[in-house]
Amino acid sequence: MAWTGWAGDIALRADGAGHRFPARDGFLAWVETEGVLLVREEGTWVPLAGGATVELSRSASGLWTGMETREALVTGLSGSVVDTGLVIPDRAICLGVTTKVVTAITGAASFSCGTVAQPSKFGSALGVAAGSLNRGAIGPEPVYADTAIRLTAAGGTFTGGLLRLAVHLIGIAVE
Repeated sequence: MAWTGWAGDIALRADGAGHRFPARDGFLAWVETEGVLLVREEGTWVPLAGGATVELSRSASGLWTGMETREALVTGLSGSVVDTGLVIPDRAICLGVTTKVVTAITGAASFSCGTVAQPSKFGSALGVAAGSLNRGAIGPEPVYADTAIRLTAAGGTFTGGLLRLAVHLIGIAVE
């Protein structure tokens, strides 16, 4: 089959014939041979990773709903409390926050993940060993102001370690 001129589109071979589906921004595609999920953004396929927004729906007048994962690598853990800089944005619907300890956290016996107002909102007594995971599902819960993610040490103070955080959310917008 000649696929010439089909670059970037979705092609399907069925019943001996090739079928072309022109790709549009917001489409998702699973590439089995690479084990990667791609999203179409600004006319190109990119790996779906932290920060990418997948458009779920759009009205004729430009109102849309999207799903997003915002991710941060937290370094320099020091003291009893660390404000990570990762933020749940104003007017988002938060589904939860996940944590993964990349390099063992030192100085604390465990930690909590939450916000200033609710320090253990996404989990408490979380493991400090490398590879420890937490899925702090809460939602869905609307947020009406930028809300920073905070880590609180338990049984000591943070003296080191590396942590990957992700905020999972649904956003709405008007363009």
